[in-house]
Amino acid sequence: MRPLKRSARIAIAMAALALMPAPVSAAEPRPITWEALRDAAQGRQPAAAALDKLAAGQRQGAGLLGQEIAIEGYLLPVDKEGDNVYEFMLVPFAGACSHMPQPPSNQIVHVFARPAYPAREVYEPVRVSGTLRAERETTQFFMIDGVKVVETDFTIGQAAVEPATSIKPAIKPRNPLLHKAK
Repeated sequence: MRPLKRSARIAIAMAALALMPAPVSAAEPRPITWEALRDAAQGRQPAAAALDKLAAGQRQGAGLLGQEIAIEGYLLPVDKEGDNVYEFMLVPFAGACSHMPQPPSNQIVHVFARPAYPAREVYEPVRVSGTLRAERETTQFFMIDGVKVVETDFTIGQAAVEPATSIKPAIKPRNPLLHKAK
């Protein structure tokens, strides 16, 4: 039997490498809930005292900083073009910041989606995955009832965004003109 030519050996080696499973480049993001971002004392003492602790940098979510996380919430667009949303606030409940009071800054995550997310509606339930960063920011954006100013403690840049699987869509009011009374 004749030895294989060098080019044939290279081709066989490349084919064998192509059949090997690819190494996992990144670990699965760690699923978290909104409680993981709350201050430990939040809800058990007056809001002003909890906010003072936040201002001093005492965050419950500090152990999550720099980690790949996944969290579900409701999308409130900040920057979009048509249906494509590039930047948004992720909030724990539908209506936050526009129809209801703004949650504390540690309960809002400023998200930069890459690629843009094709949102179907405001307050669409989504799952966001990416690296959690602590960045206190103040962001202005326009809502139907005027300009809103929102403070956030956390940011996720280069975020992967997909429809949420474990939270329900926002409740939409029924239009009385489309539904007959029974």
